[in-house]
Amino acid sequence: MFSTPSAINRERQESERPPAGEGGRTILRSYLLMRAVVGLLGVLLTPLLFLGEYWIDASLATRGSLSAYYHTGMRDIFVGILVTVGISLVAYKFFDWRLENLFTGIAGVAVIVVALFPTTLPNDGSAPITPLQDRLGEGEVAAVHYIAAFTFLGLLAIVSWFFGAREGERKGRPQMLSESLPHPGPDKRKWFHYWCALAVTGAVVYLFVTRFIVDFSEDYDLLVGEIVALTAFGLSWIYKGLELDLLFGPRAMAQAQPSPAPQPPAPQPPSPAPSP
Repeated sequence: MFSTPSAINRERQESERPPAGEGGRTILRSYLLMRAVVGLLGVLLTPLLFLGEYWIDASLATRGSLSAYYHTGMRDIFVGILVTVGISLVAYKFFDWRLENLFTGIAGVAVIVVALFPTTLPNDGSAPITPLQDRLGEGEVAAVHYIAAFTFLGLLAIVSWFFGAREGERKGRPQMLSESLPHPGPDKRKWFHYWCALAVTGAVVYLFVTRFIVDFSEDYDLLVGEIVALTAFGLSWIYKGLELDLLFGPRAMAQAQPSPAPQPPAPQPPSPAPSP
């Protein structure tokens, strides 16, 4: 059975400190870095699409959604980042079978589907129909895209909530690279992730209402909701992996390990008997 946040807190506090040995430290650094990179990609997706289209097409025209950039010269960037995020989410703690990691893996599969099943074509006819849309139908492909997008964002909100619950149970985090930059206390860390989860949830609700209940004449509802959701998700993951001393500080890594038990002094060989 998968563990709920309360069960996790009752059973143990996850210290996230590395196990003894250089191999354990390397593994810990790897998944902390994966967290930070996944979050950074989520935050950078929007500016990369905007600035990339300006650099390639010399156009600052705002699209109706981030998904609409699939049908522009930024298709490779859009698909590449989403697939990278998806694979990372699936691989992240794949063999740690807790509910949080199950949700993370499903979110990874969902965002890969978002990348591979494009949204509807632009109304101005500036983009050709894709082979997948031609085979399955534009509306059907778009429906899969929307379902996968809502699944991805909704599960990430839940994962950020798990992050907050776990951070609230941690007594402390390793210092940043400078002792003048300590991490905030458990309550502040907890509520940082909670606010990120609430922002993603609010964005998902906003997207659902504006897409399926209220018909906006201006088609920027998707763009606003997607930017808010991806930014909040990215910030949550960046901060969860932002243990700089564990990532880059070998001295602090050594301090994070339990001190070895003092060894008794080696017995000295008996002195030779004096000659008569």
